[in-house]
Amino acid sequence: MEYFQTEMATIPIMLQMTRRGIKIDQVERARLEAILIQDVENLRSMCDEMEGFLPSSPQQVAYILAKRGAYSVFLRLPFTRNKFGRSTGQLSTAEEVLEKMDDPLAQIVLDYRRRAKLLSTYILPWTNEERATTRYHLDAITGRPSSKDRDMQNLPGRRSRQGINTRAMLLPDSGVWTDIDFSQLELRILAYLSQDREMLHIYESGGDIHQITADFLGVARNICKSVNFAMVYGGSDQTLMETAHIRDIRLAHNLTTMWGKLFPQAWDWIQSAKEASHHSNKVRTVFGREMRLPDEEDDSLDGIERKAVNYPIQGSAADILKRSLILCKDMDIALQVHDELLIDGLVEPWKFDGMRRIAPFETPTEMRYLERWE
Repeated sequence: MEYFQTEMATIPIMLQMTRRGIKIDQVERARLEAILIQDVENLRSMCDEMEGFLPSSPQQVAYILAKRGAYSVFLRLPFTRNKFGRSTGQLSTAEEVLEKMDDPLAQIVLDYRRRAKLLSTYILPWTNEERATTRYHLDAITGRPSSKDRDMQNLPGRRSRQGINTRAMLLPDSGVWTDIDFSQLELRILAYLSQDREMLHIYESGGDIHQITADFLGVARNICKSVNFAMVYGGSDQTLMETAHIRDIRLAHNLTTMWGKLFPQAWDWIQSAKEASHHSNKVRTVFGREMRLPDEEDDSLDGIERKAVNYPIQGSAADILKRSLILCKDMDIALQVHDELLIDGLVEPWKFDGMRRIAPFETPTEMRYLERWE
């Protein structure tokens, strides 16, 4: 009943954000359009000059990369699959495939695709539009609110891979954004679920978990952030390779093993969650909400194990986020993005105090006032 009441209270907030929209700065949009058009043309020309192919064609990309030996990094060739999960015999050029390649041409194709998608999905359709809109829904298996019809939750910001802050063209009606973001929410949930003593000590003492982990592993802090979040998404060597873009499986294995030594209770919880998925198809959030894992007909054993780790963490984060939306329902909420709320107007910090006490453990937030969203 508590979950039902939370969902029912969240729906009007989702509808309000859907109807509201966000003001578009057409001068900034036009500036971004000019930059992206030039970038796309330059990248297309590079592909034509290097190998004479169109980066927009998956067939041509696969052929050229195969000819250059770019697929040699894979032990098994990655093929596309049809809706029944059967191989089509066509080499895959999916983003996660190209990211693992050493060939610089793969990165050029990725850059082309990302910029072309920004143009076709956001920049050009918003020409002459006064407000940007999206449509929220609550049908994700983990309970996370998500959006479609222009997914604004994945609009690239200043720190994105594209290096272009497309979020800057969305303006507050009041002239100022109040940006409130949960601090390391998924890792705090992992610490609570596993009751890992080292993780709990770091958070209780106000330590920097990424830097402490980086010092222990002997790697840079930015790499360490990927290592920490890889554990949230399943804790496997393969997960780490995907999140940190590591191509050496031995390095990924060494990093996960050392992480397990630093956080032994968290590591044990991850392994126990994977083992439990062999006997039960249900997992629970910290609030007791049940989620169903996929069947073996729908996913691989490795995929099911990873979801057995990720679903309780992401589901708990979703429960916390929706409760925070309800706490802020009287504010002018313009957008919800993962663990972040974008509120139009200057809101005093004390009004967010309740967000720290939503869960059975402390969930601190970081607040900023912005003229432009980042």
